[in-house]
Amino acid sequence: VMTASRGGRLLSAEAFDVVRTELLALALVVTPNAGEAAALAGMEVATVADARQAAARIRALGPRAVVVKGGHLREDEAVDVLLDETGYAELRGPRVIAGPTHGTGCTFAAAIAANLALGRALRPAVEQAKRYVAAALGRGLSVGRGHHPLDHFWAHHR
Repeated sequence: VMTASRGGRLLSAEAFDVVRTELLALALVVTPNAGEAAALAGMEVATVADARQAAARIRALGPRAVVVKGGHLREDEAVDVLLDETGYAELRGPRVIAGPTHGTGCTFAAAIAANLALGRALRPAVEQAKRYVAAALGRGLSVGRGHHPLDHFWAHHR
């Protein structure tokens, strides 16, 4: 996590350099949003074509797979771009309008990790994580003031 939902930077410049030069090479999969992908790839990321190019640049830094999340891309749909050793996949879904939320990126990464721990291959793990986050986002909890959390237990109270 490099930036908060509200746009605040969460890493110092020194920490960012360590992520880019050392940590990425150890990762199975990294899941930057458009802004994080732009910083890691050294380019603007506003479209699916940009996300594909950024994914290639980031994958060249060492992770086995990259998912550039499409929530902040200038597209009608939410299009996540996955690049792994087999090539590109564009994971498309409707853009969920949910108001101010936080935790979508962390939830997505955790859902991928959980699916991998369950024995799913990478692509199905990412696809399932995208469906889970979209559903949890669409059922976000309206509690307190400010940004709201996702409803992580949406499947249990349908």
